[in-house]
Formats: sequence, C-alpha cells, structure tokens
Amino acid sequence: MTTVGALRAAVRRALATSRWSIDPRETNLLIGRALEKSEVELLASSELEVAPGAEAAVGELVRRRLAGEPVAYLFGEREFYGRSFAVDHRVLIPRPETEHLVEA
Repeated sequence: MTTVGALRAAVRRALATSRWSIDPRETNLLIGRALEKSEVELLASSELEVAPGAEAAVGELVRRRLAGEPVAYLFGEREFYGRSFAVDHRVLIPRPETEHLVEA
C-alpha cells in the first residue's frame, strides 16, 4: 500500500509535468477530497496507508486536472460570496474578482 506522503510526492510530480499552470498546493486539495481529509489531517498523517480505492480516486482527479479541468468542476462546487454553489461544465465558475462587482 501507498502512504499519504508517497502519494503526495507522486501527485506533485504529476502536476509539475502539466502544460497548464497548476499550483502545487492543489496536491493536498485533490488528495484531501478523495480521502475526505483536511489539509491539516493530511500533513499530520504522512505515514498513513491509503486504500487502493482511494488511491484510484486520487489518480482519477489528477488525470482530469492534468487534462485541464478546473478544480471547481472536479469537486462539483465553488464558494462564492460566502455561499457554496453547485457547478459543472455548463456553468461559468465564479471568480474572486466578481465578488468586487457584487460589492459595488
């Protein structure tokens, strides 16, 4: 079995090969979503073994992200103006700059 730490290293390497500009911090977002753990929990459990099904789920998220799919579409939601909205490929993803327009 793979550990969280080893999985984190593998995901970082994979994201670094992307032709898209992917923030390395997305590593913990993708792993955390698949393992249902917060970033703090992930950092505190580097030696925790990852079940094969969870590892496959991370792999699928990474594959989709490397294909250029936005994280909001991967997760099916995006926070905007203090609220969570369901999003998919049919919806424009709310951007932080749009919150300034709402405030104005």
